[in-house]
Amino acid sequence: MLAPVTAIASIDLQCHVLDVDYAASCTSGSVQIGHLDRMALLIGLVVGSHAICYVVVSCCVQFRPSTAASSLFLTSGATFLFTQSPWMYKNVYYVDRASAALNGLLTLRWGQKLVVLDIKIWRAFVVSTETMLRDTPPPLQAALPLVVQ
Repeated sequence: MLAPVTAIASIDLQCHVLDVDYAASCTSGSVQIGHLDRMALLIGLVVGSHAICYVVVSCCVQFRPSTAASSLFLTSGATFLFTQSPWMYKNVYYVDRASAALNGLLTLRWGQKLVVLDIKIWRAFVVSTETMLRDTPPPLQAALPLVVQ
Protein backbone atom coordinates (compact mmCIF):
# COMPACT_ATOMS: atom_id res chain seq x y z
CA MET A 1 0.00 0.00 0.00
CA LEU A 2 2.99 2.36 0.39
CA ALA A 3 4.18 1.84 -3.19
CA PRO A 4 3.19 4.41 -5.81
CA VAL A 5 0.16 3.82 -7.98
CA THR A 6 0.96 1.59 -10.93
CA ALA A 7 -0.79 1.17 -14.23
CA ILE A 8 -1.42 -2.27 -15.70
CA ALA A 9 -2.11 -2.57 -19.42
CA SER A 10 -2.83 -5.73 -21.36
CA ILE A 11 -3.24 -6.26 -25.09
CA ASP A 12 -5.55 -9.07 -26.07
CA LEU A 13 -7.55 -8.75 -29.27
CA GLN A 14 -10.84 -10.62 -29.07
CA CYS A 15 -13.74 -10.33 -31.49
CA HIS A 16 -17.23 -11.76 -31.20
CA VAL A 17 -19.86 -11.88 -33.90
CA LEU A 18 -23.11 -10.49 -32.55
CA ASP A 19 -25.31 -11.00 -35.61
CA VAL A 20 -24.37 -12.84 -38.77
CA ASP A 21 -23.42 -10.28 -41.46
CA TYR A 22 -24.44 -7.33 -39.26
CA ALA A 23 -22.14 -6.60 -36.33
CA ALA A 24 -18.99 -7.70 -34.60
CA SER A 25 -17.70 -6.55 -31.22
CA CYS A 26 -13.96 -6.37 -30.60
CA THR A 27 -11.92 -5.52 -27.53
CA SER A 28 -8.24 -4.84 -27.96
CA GLY A 29 -7.11 -4.69 -24.35
CA SER A 30 -7.58 -3.09 -20.96
CA VAL A 31 -5.92 -0.49 -18.75
CA GLN A 32 -6.13 -0.56 -14.95
CA ILE A 33 -4.79 2.29 -12.81
CA GLY A 34 -4.74 1.70 -9.07
CA HIS A 35 -6.70 -0.82 -7.03
CA LEU A 36 -10.07 -0.75 -5.31
CA ASP A 37 -8.42 -1.69 -1.98
CA ARG A 38 -6.12 1.33 -2.21
CA MET A 39 -9.03 3.70 -2.92
CA ALA A 40 -11.02 2.29 0.01
CA LEU A 41 -7.98 2.76 2.27
CA LEU A 42 -7.56 6.40 1.19
CA ILE A 43 -11.25 7.15 1.74
CA GLY A 44 -11.06 5.52 5.16
CA LEU A 45 -7.99 7.61 6.05
CA VAL A 46 -9.74 10.85 5.05
CA VAL A 47 -12.93 10.04 6.98
CA GLY A 48 -10.93 8.83 9.99
CA SER A 49 -8.69 11.90 10.09
CA HIS A 50 -11.73 14.20 9.88
CA ALA A 51 -13.36 12.33 12.77
CA ILE A 52 -10.20 12.49 14.89
CA CYS A 53 -9.73 16.22 14.20
CA TYR A 54 -13.38 16.92 15.06
CA VAL A 55 -13.08 15.09 18.40
CA VAL A 56 -9.80 16.84 19.28
CA VAL A 57 -11.13 20.30 18.41
CA SER A 58 -14.43 19.81 20.22
CA CYS A 59 -12.62 18.56 23.35
CA CYS A 60 -9.82 21.15 23.38
CA VAL A 61 -11.63 24.29 22.24
CA GLN A 62 -14.08 25.30 24.92
CA PHE A 63 -14.63 28.85 23.62
CA ARG A 64 -17.81 29.20 21.61
CA PRO A 65 -18.15 32.59 19.91
CA SER A 66 -21.33 34.41 20.76
CA THR A 67 -23.72 35.03 17.90
CA ALA A 68 -24.99 38.36 19.15
CA ALA A 69 -24.63 39.93 15.71
CA SER A 70 -26.91 38.56 13.07
CA SER A 71 -27.18 40.34 9.76
CA LEU A 72 -28.82 39.30 6.52
CA PHE A 73 -25.63 40.32 4.73
CA LEU A 74 -23.52 37.68 6.49
CA THR A 75 -23.24 34.02 5.57
CA SER A 76 -23.80 31.40 8.25
CA GLY A 77 -20.05 30.80 8.47
CA ALA A 78 -19.44 34.46 9.27
CA THR A 79 -22.33 34.55 11.73
CA PHE A 80 -21.26 31.50 13.75
CA LEU A 81 -17.48 31.27 13.26
CA PHE A 82 -16.23 34.87 13.42
CA THR A 83 -15.23 36.24 16.82
CA GLN A 84 -17.59 39.17 17.09
CA SER A 85 -16.97 40.80 20.48
CA PRO A 86 -14.00 43.00 19.47
CA TRP A 87 -15.92 44.15 16.40
CA MET A 88 -19.07 45.34 18.24
CA TYR A 89 -19.47 49.03 19.06
CA LYS A 90 -22.76 50.74 20.03
CA ASN A 91 -24.89 47.86 18.74
CA VAL A 92 -23.17 47.96 15.34
CA TYR A 93 -21.14 45.01 14.10
CA TYR A 94 -18.12 46.01 12.01
CA VAL A 95 -16.69 43.62 9.42
CA ASP A 96 -13.26 44.26 7.97
CA ARG A 97 -13.26 44.69 4.21
CA ALA A 98 -11.38 41.44 3.49
CA SER A 99 -13.90 39.40 5.49
CA ALA A 100 -16.71 41.32 3.81
CA ALA A 101 -15.30 40.33 0.41
CA LEU A 102 -15.24 36.68 1.51
CA ASN A 103 -18.93 37.08 2.39
CA GLY A 104 -19.78 38.49 -1.02
CA LEU A 105 -19.78 42.15 0.03
CA LEU A 106 -17.43 44.10 -2.23
CA THR A 107 -16.69 47.58 -0.91
CA LEU A 108 -15.39 50.80 -2.45
CA ARG A 109 -14.67 54.04 -0.56
CA TRP A 110 -15.89 57.05 -2.52
CA GLY A 111 -15.25 60.24 -0.56
CA GLN A 112 -17.40 60.14 2.59
CA LYS A 113 -19.45 57.22 1.23
CA LEU A 114 -18.87 53.48 1.30
CA VAL A 115 -20.37 51.75 -1.73
CA VAL A 116 -21.19 48.09 -1.06
CA LEU A 117 -22.04 45.58 -3.80
CA ASP A 118 -23.68 42.44 -2.44
CA ILE A 119 -22.91 39.84 -5.12
CA LYS A 120 -25.28 37.31 -3.56
CA ILE A 121 -28.33 39.42 -4.47
CA TRP A 122 -26.66 41.78 -7.01
CA ARG A 123 -27.65 44.98 -5.20
CA ALA A 124 -25.56 48.02 -4.43
CA PHE A 125 -25.88 49.96 -1.18
CA VAL A 126 -24.34 53.25 -0.10
CA VAL A 127 -23.29 53.76 3.53
CA SER A 128 -22.48 57.26 4.76
CA THR A 129 -19.28 57.34 6.81
CA GLU A 130 -19.56 60.95 8.03
CA THR A 131 -21.06 60.13 11.44
CA MET A 132 -19.04 56.93 11.72
CA LEU A 133 -15.73 58.80 11.40
CA ARG A 134 -16.50 61.13 14.32
CA ASP A 135 -17.34 58.75 17.17
CA THR A 136 -16.04 55.33 16.05
CA PRO A 137 -12.71 53.99 17.37
CA PRO A 138 -9.92 54.26 14.77
CA PRO A 139 -9.50 50.50 14.16
CA LEU A 140 -13.18 50.22 13.20
CA GLN A 141 -13.28 53.25 10.90
CA ALA A 142 -11.96 51.27 7.92
CA ALA A 143 -14.47 48.44 8.42
CA LEU A 144 -17.97 47.92 7.04
CA PRO A 145 -20.69 48.73 9.62
CA LEU A 146 -23.64 46.33 9.85
CA VAL A 147 -26.58 47.11 12.12
CA VAL A 148 -27.40 44.24 14.48
CA GLN A 149 -30.93 42.86 14.26
